[in-house]
Amino acid sequence: MRRKVAIAGLIFAIAMGSLDTFKTDSAALDFPDTEYRRVSVPKEIKRRIKAEIINTEINIPPTLNNIATGFLSTNNHKFYYIKSTNKIFFQENNIKVLIKDIDYKSDGFVLELISPTQGEGDIRIIYMFRENLKLTYEDISSTVHSIFSEDINRFVLANKSTMTYHVGTSNHAPNDHLTTKMSIDDAILNGYKPCGFCFMSFSYLPFHDIEHSLAKKAASEMLYNSPLLLDISAQNYIKSLGKRILDKWPIKLIGYKYKFQVVDNEEPNAFALPGGHIMVTSALLKAVENEAELEGIIAHEIAHVERRHTLREYLRILKKQNRQAFLLAIMGVVAAASDNENASQTIAAVAVAATLAIEVIYSQGYSKEFEFEADELSYLYFIMNNMDKNILTNIFRKIAFKNLIQGHKPDPKSDSHPVLADRVEFIEKAEILPYDNENYIYEDDKGRFIVSLIYKSFFKGESTILFYIDDYHAFNSLKYPSYFVSIIAVSGVNKYKLSTNDIDTIRDQWGAYYINREKERIGEIDEVFIILEEHQVFASSDDAAKTKKIKLQKAE
Repeated sequence: MRRKVAIAGLIFAIAMGSLDTFKTDSAALDFPDTEYRRVSVPKEIKRRIKAEIINTEINIPPTLNNIATGFLSTNNHKFYYIKSTNKIFFQENNIKVLIKDIDYKSDGFVLELISPTQGEGDIRIIYMFRENLKLTYEDISSTVHSIFSEDINRFVLANKSTMTYHVGTSNHAPNDHLTTKMSIDDAILNGYKPCGFCFMSFSYLPFHDIEHSLAKKAASEMLYNSPLLLDISAQNYIKSLGKRILDKWPIKLIGYKYKFQVVDNEEPNAFALPGGHIMVTSALLKAVENEAELEGIIAHEIAHVERRHTLREYLRILKKQNRQAFLLAIMGVVAAASDNENASQTIAAVAVAATLAIEVIYSQGYSKEFEFEADELSYLYFIMNNMDKNILTNIFRKIAFKNLIQGHKPDPKSDSHPVLADRVEFIEKAEILPYDNENYIYEDDKGRFIVSLIYKSFFKGESTILFYIDDYHAFNSLKYPSYFVSIIAVSGVNKYKLSTNDIDTIRDQWGAYYINREKERIGEIDEVFIILEEHQVFASSDDAAKTKKIKLQKAE
């Protein structure tokens, strides 16, 4: 039976304290080497924790800065924590979760949490100590209590001497009479500025570190040849136009912090760097006849970013070169451990793949597949905003004219890049039909996720469906360790297996877009199922591998 106890009440054996109870001793903060020291929890304490804390319900308040880490101290024990990037820690309102379990580690413990609507998540707590540490019941309960304290998560620490405010879990806010606890609104109203470290811009997008590295490599080369245009009005204009396009984007953006800039270059062109950096040349600003043309070009570049084309090209190259390095990248592992005999080869493969991806994309252009994906999404942008699609086709005709001047061939053929005539034909003849809130729900004891149909298109006998899963963590938990997972869409007598290929999975912080292509026209979707196919290795010796079919409920 679940014991529902509010965080302010006593599921834990301490009274609710003020912010001063859970503070960081920043003056003496250090990082002791814990390699030969251990945290231990006596068996009787573990039994009491299991009886009194496990399966209790607690309240998670929203954090001020959406940063999933912090420093705290309680019961004279310093520690820091790291939250998993699951949905339950990034809500705008308070939510109730169940303490599922506590996994004890040599330097602390992992708090495992679950919500019936927002899925699972965990918090890794690491104690900072110079001697072996034996934890009491009060140590563990007060540690958990401090992380979810309303004071810590609702108030900031305002430093009167510098007029700067810090989050309550920082390790550098002064702990003296000049520091005052107040709400963030009051801090702003009283003229305090945010600490640049506490409120630094940070992204939890999967593989964002890879994209950041790729973007730095590409940007350094581009800006060397095409420096930023020293025209404030042009920079402000392109920044404003870019924001307006994002505000009108036809589907949910995956979460980049976009930057739009004009570079000084005599060739009309635009570039999209991974991570959301869009560059437009000064010549392009002069060449376009109207804002709608420029809007179409920038929408196309945003589509390359939103489809994560540079990242996907990089992962494809890496997979061909070194499968071990590819798997490490997919799993989010940073290179290989230094004691791994294959580490140097792995690191070299990662570096070569990055160089090749940049060279392929920014010298030869994106592949046919990626260009058509970007054309499709920018075309959808025009449809959803009631814009004239002929503007898009005329852009391609102008590119053909530029090609004729520069290379004497208006539409050169390429094995890897689509010809302009095909792209014009696609805009003129393709059918793109957005779905209107067509959602299918899967729910179990670990949480739930929603499969949303976004749009379908039809061109030259082939159909494309874009669909979105709103909680990738919950969906992925079905896959490991014993099952292959497929999503099946049913239309009349036809069944379509929606691809969940890792490379073509377009992840945002929690969910993912998937693209599925069929060599026929797809009709109306009647039902959506999940198919779980047991790995043969997990089947018992006397049984064949099992298959489960689960029908998703259509949301009304």
